[in-house]
Amino acid sequence: MSGKVFNAGGRSYTITNRSGIVRSVERRGEKLVVNCAGSTRSIEMQNARVTAEDGNEWQISTGASFSVQPGTKVSVIFAAVDGGAPHAGLVRNADTGAIWWWSMNPLLPNFRWFFAALATLPVVWVAIWSFAGEASTRFALFAVLLSAVPVVIGMALRFLRRRKLTSVLRVEMEGMT
Repeated sequence: MSGKVFNAGGRSYTITNRSGIVRSVERRGEKLVVNCAGSTRSIEMQNARVTAEDGNEWQISTGASFSVQPGTKVSVIFAAVDGGAPHAGLVRNADTGAIWWWSMNPLLPNFRWFFAALATLPVVWVAIWSFAGEASTRFALFAVLLSAVPVVIGMALRFLRRRKLTSVLRVEMEGMT
């Protein structure tokens, strides 16, 4: 087991590489919602129990396109943010070299305060409208739109930051294997 600590985007990331042997594989089907209209697609998943060289065991879930069998050696890269719980980032099949990536979302900054700011905009609009009176509703709407601009810019900057952190994490994780 090898590890590496690096700082990116104001956070400390600990990346750990663990190798092990697949002991058992269970295949299962799973339905995922693709869009809000209700259309779905079915994908096959597999759960594999992996035993590390030090005797510890863990479970990984991957898509059926990343096929492993009992006895296959795998390398799993885990990442933790600011000393938190590790999140599996990628699995590499040592025999074939195939890679399975998990979502990086648990490792990235979230958008919670942006959603809170957007939720307060109607309250700000009502407050401005009630103080301005009927004759000034046009200016109140303009003020609310101007107040939304910093929130939208902030969300765009956060989106770009998340994309940059994702690429940095992928490079660091690929460098560990």
